[in-house]
Amino acid sequence: MKNILSIFLLFTLFVSYSFGFYENTNVVTLTTKNFASQVFGSEHIWMVEFYAPWCGHCKSLKPEYEKAAKNLKGLVRVGAVNCDEQANKELCSNYQIQGFPTIKYFPSKLVPAKAKGTFHKVPEDYQKGRTAKDIIDFALSKLPSFVTKVTDEKSVEKFITSTTTAKALLFTDKPKTSNLYKALSVDFHNDIALAEGKSLAESILEKFQVTSFPTLLVFPSDDQSQFTKYEGKLEHESLFKFLSKYQTKGNDKQQQQEPAEQQKAPAEPTLDYALEIKDKDTFDKHCGKGVCLVTLFDLQSEDDKESNQQKIQLLNDLAKKNAGRIKIVWADGSIQSNFVKQLDLAGLPSVFVLNGNKSKYIKYLGSFTEKNVQEFISNLNKKTAVDLPKGLPEFINSATTTESKKSNKKDEL
Repeated sequence: MKNILSIFLLFTLFVSYSFGFYENTNVVTLTTKNFASQVFGSEHIWMVEFYAPWCGHCKSLKPEYEKAAKNLKGLVRVGAVNCDEQANKELCSNYQIQGFPTIKYFPSKLVPAKAKGTFHKVPEDYQKGRTAKDIIDFALSKLPSFVTKVTDEKSVEKFITSTTTAKALLFTDKPKTSNLYKALSVDFHNDIALAEGKSLAESILEKFQVTSFPTLLVFPSDDQSQFTKYEGKLEHESLFKFLSKYQTKGNDKQQQQEPAEQQKAPAEPTLDYALEIKDKDTFDKHCGKGVCLVTLFDLQSEDDKESNQQKIQLLNDLAKKNAGRIKIVWADGSIQSNFVKQLDLAGLPSVFVLNGNKSKYIKYLGSFTEKNVQEFISNLNKKTAVDLPKGLPEFINSATTTESKKSNKKDEL
């Protein structure tokens, strides 16, 4: 019996790795190659899970996330990134993924990215419950709407005759715009104008032969007498096919704006070793706008030489284990005294995590062992970061300091 169970578990693990964690589900598999075109390439909102197949919490979330994706189909895009795949590690590092699973919400709005002429979306961490209902309720609350409201005969006429392109008008008795109609407005608003009328006068209903609610009419031109009534099922797939017949340009902003390519392949290399930082430019590049685990050693002490080398090797081992998740760097703490003072660090060596983007940090207070520091890294998402007291400390170039010391010695001679 034990052998059968073991074989079953191995088979399950093999399937999840070989055929995809979310194979044959409504969850879109996102990778470094398709992330920008999928997530930034349209005005749809996205819920994106960053996961590792071996993660117990990810396995627990899987059925709920799949259920949420199924219920949100056509309304909200639901995707997942496997951070355990080497090709995706830089992407996960780019979004500062420090624990699994991490879910981020990507809004509809595109904003300019660093690269000229490109656009991206600024994500928000999902902090609600991990049931399908929690995820669904949150996602639907974020749905944008591009639906125009019409309230009387004058506004109805203005809507239909304002352009010669196709327009869709929904007659409804619901007090709020439905999630389905909001989603359709995201699908088509760049090509087909969508509007809805609530509690319109009987004369308007008779004019357009509306006898029940909801009724959807499409006007192919600015002629009020020419319209087609939708007779199909009130579901996204059927409505999408019906409205697609009246498209002329295409619905996504991807047609007008180029998604940010740098998010596909971040410029920063994945660090699988502990990087020594000696100058401000290197510090700013790796930690000024990112997340780093920083260790400060007293490199000027002859007594600590052997001990420091052992600690640096420990950091190298940690860097290999956490490559793509967090950058591990170290510097001469005897030179970076302003870090010690400004962050209220208790002597050297000192370890802390710095989030340059948010100007926050977390101090590590445990013993300097691989097991304890790894546990600290693994549980970062459960810890509370605090604001940097006076902003990001100024990094002092080690080379400049060394040259200054040499100059002083010459003067003394």
